[in-house]
Amino acid sequence: MTAVSVTHPHTLQYKVIKVSQLLADPTLVIPPYQRPYKWTTRHVEQLLDDLALHQEKDAYRLGTLVLYERPSQEDTGAGMRIRDIVDGQQRTITLLLILHALLNEKLAAVTAPNLREQLNTLKSSMIHPDFTNTVSQHNIRENYQVIRRRVARADFDEKQIDFLLNRCELVQVVLFDISEAFQFFDSQNARGRDLA
Repeated sequence: MTAVSVTHPHTLQYKVIKVSQLLADPTLVIPPYQRPYKWTTRHVEQLLDDLALHQEKDAYRLGTLVLYERPSQEDTGAGMRIRDIVDGQQRTITLLLILHALLNEKLAAVTAPNLREQLNTLKSSMIHPDFTNTVSQHNIRENYQVIRRRVARADFDEKQIDFLLNRCELVQVVLFDISEAFQFFDSQNARGRDLA
C-alpha cells in the first residue's frame, strides 16, 4: 500500500504513517488540556489481541491521529515546530508503552540487524512525556505490566515486532489553526467527550 500525503496550504495535511514514524517523532507533545490517560488493561489487551490476529496482513490501520502544529516556545525564527496531540493520545501513549516494553524485554534478543537498528533509533528519538495526573499514572503502571508480560512471551517474536512498527499504520492529520484542530476533533469524536 502506498502512503498518500495531501496538503491543503495553511489549513491541514494528512497522510498515512507507520507506527515507527509516529514513535520516532520528537516534535510530539501531549498538551496540558488533554484529559487523563484513561485506557484500562481491557483496552490494552484488545489492542494486543488485534495485533496478533492481524499480523499476516500487509497493513493494518490503527485509527486517526489529529495534531495541531505550532511554533515552539523556544522558536528563535529557525522554524522550530511542535505538534500537540489533539486526538489519538490514548493510542499514542499505549504504543509508547509497548515500545518501552519491547526495548526492556526484547531488544537484547533481537537478531535481525535492521529491526535491532530500528529499535535503537526509536530508543534515542522517542518522546518521554511527564504525567502528573494520578489517574494517568495509575493506568500507565497497570497497562505497562500487562504489556510487559505479553511482550515477554515467546509468541511476541520479531515478526510481530516488525508488523507493529512497519505495517501498522495511522492516518495522521496535521492542522495549523487551533480552532480548526478542535473542530476536527469534535467532528471525529462520536462519544462527545470534551477535552479537559
